[in-house]
Amino acid sequence: NALNLGASTVSRNLNVTSGGALGQTGAISVAGTSALDASGNNITLSNTSNDFQDTVSVTNANNLNLADVNSLKMAAVTLPGTLTLNTNGNLTQSGAFVVTGASTINTGSGDATLTNAGNDFSTLSISGTNANVRDSNGIILGATNETGDLTITAGGNITQSGAATVGGTTTLVAGANNITLNNAANDFATLKVTSANNVGVTDVNGIDLGASSVSGTLGVTTSGAITQSGAVTATGAATFAAGSGNNITLNNAANDFATLKITSGNN
Repeated sequence: NALNLGASTVSRNLNVTSGGALGQTGAISVAGTSALDASGNNITLSNTSNDFQDTVSVTNANNLNLADVNSLKMAAVTLPGTLTLNTNGNLTQSGAFVVTGASTINTGSGDATLTNAGNDFSTLSISGTNANVRDSNGIILGATNETGDLTITAGGNITQSGAATVGGTTTLVAGANNITLNNAANDFATLKVTSANNVGVTDVNGIDLGASSVSGTLGVTTSGAITQSGAVTATGAATFAAGSGNNITLNNAANDFATLKITSGNN
């Protein structure tokens, strides 16, 4: 049957198996590892005072909603449903995340480091300080808000279903696949494309292009100045639109454009 855990302090390891949904009525603190099994049902341990001090492993769950007052280390997770993780510290993993539904991750003042090569997210919404995420194939970015840096490495296309706001450097690695981030509300500071085929990016104001290598076409549309801090290589057509009142300054001597089109700009 379903099981609700009351306020609990465990000095060693925690092992919980329920025949139904697993929830809580009070905060949980575990000094050792935590192993959770809900027999295919939902796990909702979302009290923000929870403190899982060692690795949390989850088996046989549908939707998972987990919170931690500080850092959180997760073992491998496979979910047919959704994943929600809220921390106020660093989020790391020791095994792959495979999530069929939407993933929502908020690390507050901490960083998310989810770089396991076996990760497979469908839609990922992420917020916090710095985030480094890897996906074995394509990934859809939901609403994204990082005050620091964002790195996305994918084995397929990188697309989005919500706006991305990144205060630091955004680094995108898509190999021979496409990157399409054309939400009009995107706000990137510096954007670097390490590898991709066709790339389309939209920014609500100005954007700085870091060192980028694009094997197909490159399209950058902004409502502010387009500048660069690294050389840009585009094998296909490169199209830039900054609006009639904004400047485009791409004067790095190592730039290599095949065909260059400026559809709007000032100087």
